[in-house]
Amino acid sequence: MNERIRVSLSVTLWCIVALAVLALAVYVLQREMNRVEDESAKVRVGSIERGAAESVGMCGERLAAIDNIVRFCIEQRAITGAVVGIVHQDKLVYAEAFGSYIHEGEELPMTLDRRFAMSGIAEAVAVAPAVMQLVECGIISFEDELAMYLPALDRSSAGESSKEWQGQNVRILDLLAHTSDSTNDFEPRTNSCYSPLNYMLLSDVVSRVSGVDFGSYVKEHIFEPLSMTNTDCVKVAPCGGGQGLALNSTVEDLAIYAAMLLNGGEWQGKEILSARGVDAMLTAPRGFEEWERALGWMLCRGYSTAAGDLLTSAAVACADTSGASIVIDREMDLAIILLAEEGCDCNLFDMTALRSRIATIVASSMPKKR
Repeated sequence: MNERIRVSLSVTLWCIVALAVLALAVYVLQREMNRVEDESAKVRVGSIERGAAESVGMCGERLAAIDNIVRFCIEQRAITGAVVGIVHQDKLVYAEAFGSYIHEGEELPMTLDRRFAMSGIAEAVAVAPAVMQLVECGIISFEDELAMYLPALDRSSAGESSKEWQGQNVRILDLLAHTSDSTNDFEPRTNSCYSPLNYMLLSDVVSRVSGVDFGSYVKEHIFEPLSMTNTDCVKVAPCGGGQGLALNSTVEDLAIYAAMLLNGGEWQGKEILSARGVDAMLTAPRGFEEWERALGWMLCRGYSTAAGDLLTSAAVACADTSGASIVIDREMDLAIILLAEEGCDCNLFDMTALRSRIATIVASSMPKKR
């Protein structure tokens, strides 16, 4: 074999080896990229995509007014801090933290992952959907009387008074719509009066028929399927004694829950409620329209409350005395979440006014209908 052929074969062999090494490197790199993508997908399961307001046609310049009004409230000491989130078209298109909060006597900057403790919000995010799930399964009915599940009640156990309240002639629906007589001020279904006892009793019904404590039920059937990993619902002792419910959650977890409702009860392939169940929960029961209450939610009817001045008459809201609120307008495919730490001077600019103005700003930023 002459020198030229030997050199040619050597070059060819080295080229083959080099190509093999390159192919192996590409293969290893591709596997690593696939692994990273798989891990990222696992992290994203249940989370909600974040995007700029402009990506869904909203006006970012108008939304900037939220910053101004929240900072004004902080300056006026109406609140010490807040987190605001906006959901539209399955995206968290606005999420901002403002001001600060106090933790164990220390003032810390407010962050988006701050967990807020809320009682009133528990009714809409935990109790009402839990009851609706059991109704959808045929385990309980709106028309069932409370006494079927809790035969003997002592109102003092819920911190109301020492007077016995048996709950005769009070249906599950009466508790959901706050038209029960738990305050002993009227006959059931003749008026509506908010009482936290109603939803505390409903949580007891859920525990009784499911065989597990209420916190475990909602964790397994609502929070875990939605990957709301920073949310739980626990019983607490209110100032007046007895027990109440407290929901601990973050703006992102509540955004996921709101997105599920806006999607007719489903989120990322997980059905929490049927579409009809969502409709029933977010509208006034037949015959109860005059009291403007849905199940766990208040109807806004377009007037200036938590829904502001520009949302549609389909808007509903739930709110908490701690400063938290969620507003959902299914006609606009929109949810507005406000979590706030109240300050020492709430008279000048109360939480209702803040919720209302934020809702109006958000509505004004929505894209025009085509």
